[in-house]
Amino acid sequence: MTPQTDIAEIISEEPAPEGVPTLTLFHQYEEKAEKRPDVEAPREMNGQTVYFDDDHHPIVESNNDQEYLLFAPEEYTLWTQEVERVSAELKANTPKKTTAKTQTKPKTRPQTTAKSRKATQSTTSEPSLFDFVNEDTTLKPQPIAEVKQIFDANPRPFLSAPDSHLRDGSIVVQKGQVGYLSDLKRQPTFHPMDLPLTQITRLKAYVEIRECYHRLYDYEATNHAEDKEEREKLNRLYDNFVARWGALNKKANTDLIKMDATGVEMLFLERSEQGKYTKADIFDHPTAFRPQNSSLLPTLWKHLVLP
Repeated sequence: MTPQTDIAEIISEEPAPEGVPTLTLFHQYEEKAEKRPDVEAPREMNGQTVYFDDDHHPIVESNNDQEYLLFAPEEYTLWTQEVERVSAELKANTPKKTTAKTQTKPKTRPQTTAKSRKATQSTTSEPSLFDFVNEDTTLKPQPIAEVKQIFDANPRPFLSAPDSHLRDGSIVVQKGQVGYLSDLKRQPTFHPMDLPLTQITRLKAYVEIRECYHRLYDYEATNHAEDKEEREKLNRLYDNFVARWGALNKKANTDLIKMDATGVEMLFLERSEQGKYTKADIFDHPTAFRPQNSSLLPTLWKHLVLP
């Protein structure tokens, strides 16, 4: 017997007095297992110890460690045998390497320069977003090709009825084009004139003044009545012309006005007084007839003495 067992026997065999609980060092320091009534104790079932979790679900732990295989044991052995057979056949069919070294000539590559390498790299590489960063994104204006309109100078019929004051060579306006007339007695014909835009605009303004003057004069000569509206229009057209291009008798204007067959007559709408051109009398009062209330009498009647 060892000293430890003798001490344990002496301690266990010592009787306790009546009414005093037995207390030993073994009982005092014995680890007491925590009792949990809510946890079910493990059980032995079919040679396995079954434990239960807090929810009373069984947790199975096997006594012997088993390897969980992908197949059943019989099928696993058959599968390993089949793998060994196939690997043996592959080894038998593979040819053995020859010890003689075949001499192969090294292939000569064509020499490529740095430029050709860059060219091949640029062609084979795909473009990325960073390739366009350094590019100039400013759009350069493309030159606009000048489109010259072909002027149609072919003669064509004059569509309006010629007025009495028009002559062969008179300048008229037809469908926005400026031209001159010919063959008024048989077949009036309009000939377009190819002139600069500034001259075309000035001739159109002149034609409006000429037409307004003839309408005013013809009306007052026929009806012996004053046409105030037409006279106001004549003054307005003349003032606009002079404000833009100067007097009718100005050298730059006379060169264009004399292209008209009756242009020289229209120059008499102005009279020169002290080196300045002023309006003629028709701009102020009728000249085709003498009004009834006119106080202008010939000087001869002042000296007339009745017997």
